Amino acid sequence: MKPEKSNTERKRIILLGATGSIGSSTIKVLRNFPEEFQLVGISANTQSEALLAIAEEFNVPNIALTDPSFNKLGKIKYKERLITGNEALEELIDRTNADLIIVAIVGARALNPTLRAINKGMNVALANKELLVLGGSFVTEAVQKNKVQLLPIDSEHNAIFQCIKGYDSNDIKSIILTASGG
Repeated sequence: MKPEKSNTERKRIILLGATGSIGSSTIKVLRNFPEEFQLVGISANTQSEALLAIAEEFNVPNIALTDPSFNKLGKIKYKERLITGNEALEELIDRTNADLIIVAIVGARALNPTLRAINKGMNVALANKELLVLGGSFVTEAVQKNKVQLLPIDSEHNAIFQCIKGYDSNDIKSIILTASGG
């Protein structure tokens, strides 16, 4: 794991999915703790206006818009900070020095950027359960190899995390999780 930060140094955060519900909740938390956290990278799929509002409010140096057909941002003042297209999330991670990446995007498209961040030594706060179903063995292997933390932040898997914290995995025979998401 990475060494602890001093009290004067803010934790640098990348937020993938800044305009979605988890992203919006994260933004609210960051507003309340500006002395502790610095938003250094953000992404959205197509919600350019909301993404730019966040970039402006937090003075975010790196911005990614993943929808390659969405060119509405061509004439903005953040053009030099903007990355667009299919590889935008991976490029955002490559350009950005962060302590923590919050993965609040859905489905399989989260796998490559999450692995990229882990391999770069970033801790991961994961709101995407599908990612662990799809590529859990790849993610956990990369986490162990790179000695980073994988923190569940979505309700169901965070509840399990809190319940089993401190227990030896050999003591747990099974976990039953109802399909609360539908």
